Formats: sequence, structure tokens, C-alpha cells
Amino acid sequence: AYPASEAKKVKAHLDQYDQSLQHFEEGNLKAAEALLSKLVALGQLTPARFLAHYTAIKKMSHIIT
Repeated sequence: AYPASEAKKVKAHLDQYDQSLQHFEEGNLKAAEALLSKLVALGQLTPARFLAHYTAIKKMSHIIT
């Protein structure tokens, strides 16, 4: 739970996470990674660390293949 005064900031971060997820699903890994790196730096507000991990794995698999 977050204080009501933080609601706009929390929503903005969740919207950024949603945008990074869309980039990931579309295969735009560079854009997803850029957004996720900002979100990961903010802490545990979103599941960004989880998605950042899978973005890196998918990006590496594209390099290898």
C-alpha cells in the first residue's frame, strides 16, 4: 500500500511498466530494456526486475541465433 499522495507517481510507474511489457511482447527489446532499467532503479514498485531479466535473456538469444 502507498499513501494517496503517491498515487500519481505509482500510476505513472505502472504505466511505464505496461509500456515496457508491450515493447517486450512486440520484440522491441531495446525500448523495453531502456524503460525497465529506469524502473528497476526505482526499486520494487513494479515487477520490472522480473521482466528486465527475461528481456536480457531474450535479447541474448537473438544475438546467439
